[in-house]
Amino acid sequence: MQFECASCVGPSISGAGASNDADRPHSYFDWRTFCCLTHWKEVKRSAEMNGLCCCTPCKPRYRRLVDSIYPRAVTEGLISANMQKLTFYAISHPEKLERIGEYLVMRLSRDLSRQRDVQVKIAVEAMDQLLQACHSSPSLPQFTENHLRMVQKLLESSNAKKWR
Repeated sequence: MQFECASCVGPSISGAGASNDADRPHSYFDWRTFCCLTHWKEVKRSAEMNGLCCCTPCKPRYRRLVDSIYPRAVTEGLISANMQKLTFYAISHPEKLERIGEYLVMRLSRDLSRQRDVQVKIAVEAMDQLLQACHSSPSLPQFTENHLRMVQKLLESSNAKKWR
C-alpha cells in the first residue's frame, strides 16, 4: 500500500474516512503529515542538519565522536582519549574527514557567537591534531578548506585579537 502526503498528491484527495486536519493534533514529526517517503526524507535531513534531532542513535558516528571530545565541565580542556578515537576514525574513514571538518567549523562558529572561549580552543586544537594525523589522506584538500574557513571565522570574530 503506497502512502502519499497531501503536498505530493494535492488538495483533490477527499474520501470517506479521511479525517479533517482540524480534528488531529499537529506536531512537527507527525507520521500522518509525512506519509510519503520523499517528503519524510527531506524533513529528516533538514532536522539533522539543523541539530533538531538530538537522540544519540540518530546522530552520525562522526558527530558523536566530535561531540565527545568536548568536556562537560567548562574548565576542562580537550578529552584526549576521545580525540584519539576521533583521529583513528578519521584515518580509518578518510571519506568522512570533510564532514568532520564541516561539523567542527559549525561548532566553532556557534561557540564564537556565544563567546565560549574554552570550546573554541578545543575546536582549534582538534582541527590541528586532525590535520597533523591525516596529512596523507586523499580528502585532505577538502579538509584544509574547512581549516582555512575556521581561521577566517576566528580572524573575523569580534575577539580576533585574542585568537592571533
